Amino acid sequence: MKLLLTVMLALSLALATSNAFANGWYKTSWGMSVQEIEEAVGRRLEPATDFFIDNGFNYKIRNFNIGDIACNIKMSIQNDKLIFVRVDVSSNPSFESFMYLNESLRKKYGRGTGVDTMQLDGGGEITSASWATDTTIITVIFSSMILANEAMNAVYIDYKPRLKADSDKL
Repeated sequence: MKLLLTVMLALSLALATSNAFANGWYKTSWGMSVQEIEEAVGRRLEPATDFFIDNGFNYKIRNFNIGDIACNIKMSIQNDKLIFVRVDVSSNPSFESFMYLNESLRKKYGRGTGVDTMQLDGGGEITSASWATDTTIITVIFSSMILANEAMNAVYIDYKPRLKADSDKL
């Protein structure tokens, strides 16, 4: 009996740290309805403005904190099913914010791809890191650009479902 309990505890700990349980963003799962998301997250979803709709996001949650980082959550829901989530850092979108989120994701999901930086023509750079779980691709991005002689930074995390091949013939 003691051996069985030890094995069950070890299995539970292994499963709890497995990235196989990343089935969406936060407490959501791909395919959830608006009502299911609101119940899971404990927050009301707001219909998004035209700006968000034009970029594929039709619902949002404002003022969602990750540690000390204030974020806005943007969701794409089609046919009453969750298909994409973006976590947008709304306060201090700095490289330090990117590194904090990158480290938090690394602790949760493992090493991932590591950090990769691409220089942009005309100045600026995009730095990113990604993780792939059984059901989700997670990418954290820091973007620094010069627009109209002004530095613009953005930090966000994209969560999208991992598509499964429909056929063994691919």
